Amino acid sequence: MSSHPYGSSPTQCKIAAGLVSLVLFGATQLSQAASITLQNTTGAWTAYTLAPEALYTIVNNVYVNDGGAHASSFVNMNGLSWGESPISGGPQSGLIFNQTSNGSSVELGAMFELGTLTHSNQLIYTDTSITNANLQLKLTLTGTGSVTTGPFDYNFSIFESLNSGSCPTWQASMIPCDDKISFSSAPMSQQFSLDGQLYWFNLLGFSKDRATISSGMITTEQMATTQYLMANITAVPVPAALWLLGSGLLGLAGFARRKRAV
Repeated sequence: MSSHPYGSSPTQCKIAAGLVSLVLFGATQLSQAASITLQNTTGAWTAYTLAPEALYTIVNNVYVNDGGAHASSFVNMNGLSWGESPISGGPQSGLIFNQTSNGSSVELGAMFELGTLTHSNQLIYTDTSITNANLQLKLTLTGTGSVTTGPFDYNFSIFESLNSGSCPTWQASMIPCDDKISFSSAPMSQQFSLDGQLYWFNLLGFSKDRATISSGMITTEQMATTQYLMANITAVPVPAALWLLGSGLLGLAGFARRKRAV
């Protein structure tokens, strides 16, 4: 009975060669994952929740007065505002997302600036307040190819503090109290594919200095606060099946060595 010079049959050698190709393909995909450029970011406010005591109905994405003493909140593509009607000259609180001018390289796992979020905190009536808002993000990314990710939806909680009585324990200012915008949890991850590789897009939180991350942003009454929204991108690990195939390759190598030893 004939045998292969190295103790493995031709069939085993073909299987081994196929396993090597698959493992090398997986390694190639991971190496390509390192070159990503963020070309563009867009944001739109798509949902929001009125406070329980708010006196409005919604018509065509615009809050309209429904018998209360105060007037509307409204939403547009990059800004959301609430409080008294600007028509009546009353103050309004608001959130505005502004994208960062991009075209810069994104290093896997490293934080990068996605854009800025500005919170305007005004004295408003409780029946003109909202409790949370949804920001929908889309990113245009390029590698060898190009992809527009999303839409990815992220929810911000809006804590409208009382402007009389005592302030919350998380801030020390005197009356009127500060307001707080926060994530319900962080990081918040969404998956996308570029050049045949799966990635996680992770919205990490707020940052004052592009280095430290916080899940909340506090704004003094009748002031505006702007902070960076920071994110990172990580590669989804090579599927377990590829690692199993690699283990099979090692097993075949061990089998070949045992054959030689006999």
